[in-house]
Amino acid sequence: MGAPLIRKAGKRGVTSAAPLTGVGTLADYATGPLPPLPSTVPVPNVADWGMDGNDQWGDCVAAGTGHAIAAWNTILTANGLAVDAPAVPSSDQVIAWYQQQTGAQQPGDPNDTGLDVNTVLNEWQTAGIFDTTILGATHVPFTAHHHIRQAIALCGAVVLAVDLPDSAERQFETGTNWVYTGDPGTGGHEMVMVGYDGLWIQAVTWGQVVNLGPRWISHYGIGAYCPLPACYQTAGRGLENIDFTSLQRDMPALD
Repeated sequence: MGAPLIRKAGKRGVTSAAPLTGVGTLADYATGPLPPLPSTVPVPNVADWGMDGNDQWGDCVAAGTGHAIAAWNTILTANGLAVDAPAVPSSDQVIAWYQQQTGAQQPGDPNDTGLDVNTVLNEWQTAGIFDTTILGATHVPFTAHHHIRQAIALCGAVVLAVDLPDSAERQFETGTNWVYTGDPGTGGHEMVMVGYDGLWIQAVTWGQVVNLGPRWISHYGIGAYCPLPACYQTAGRGLENIDFTSLQRDMPALD
């Protein structure tokens, strides 16, 4: 038997994650019926989500970008669409990109400040990140959990920015579900929601999957965003009824 998994909480690193102004939900850009909502969406079977340096650096936004790409890669590959699956960035690539964006040279130096979620979403659409691009990002009302489920089911990954409470670190390290305990939030953090069941939303953070309770999301959420991956459009996976022209027109509201 191998050594037991030691779960160690990492760092935070969201400098800003303002709710999307002028950007609608998936339903707002639908030109036809969206697919029926499954009762559950299993977490993609990613062998190693990776900490991606977030135990030392405040690079949770960069790591979250890598986690979303890992989810898309696994989902497309599992559905026989590996030719369209994006390559998953390595931990070194994630850290290097974060350093490039911030100018940080060492963990904890004055430039190791984290990143603005909206700025990263815009760069992901316009310039691409880790050789992937998105066609835009829709607003996900995080207090209305059917919107979260719909976005996960259609697009595979939903970015969630939160004002993280210290209790989340304790819940992570003990492997318990993330439920609201009344603790205040103490700093911005990004995670990526990649699955759901009847009770919980599953999210990836610090290289592991955690269960988020609905009340926890509603209380600590700052903003939630559904990046629409270009690789899904190329693969013909469910984005045929989205008006990307209107969405991309609205994307400057993210600035």
